[in-house]
Amino acid sequence: MDFKKILLIFFLFVGLNTVAQNRLEFNQVVTIDTSFTATGGSNIYTDTYIVPNNKVAKVVLAKINNYSSGYGNIWVNGVQWSALDGNDISIDRPLWLKAGDNIVCGGRKYNTYNVTYFMHINIIEFNIVTD
Repeated sequence: MDFKKILLIFFLFVGLNTVAQNRLEFNQVVTIDTSFTATGGSNIYTDTYIVPNNKVAKVVLAKINNYSSGYGNIWVNGVQWSALDGNDISIDRPLWLKAGDNIVCGGRKYNTYNVTYFMHINIIEFNIVTD
């Protein structure tokens, strides 16, 4: 057997017996629509999403509408995005989360007025399929 045939058989054997990565399979769409009124100076937490085991999640949109003076927040693994003083904030780029990662919605007022927030988050959840 010549050297080229030995290399071909070797690479076919190695290539057919390795798995580069797992597959992702659509599971569900998770939508968080929440509104709340902050009446005190401390944070109010409304909704929490935690990526389940053996899944990954793709956040396709996260939006805070803040119509007054205060802080509307979305925390992703402790990193805070804030809508401040009547400004809106939108995370409109895909954000991938692994199992155990979390998103928390909340906010607070920082003056004498009550503050109402509207939050909308779209998440696509995938199963991790191992062959």
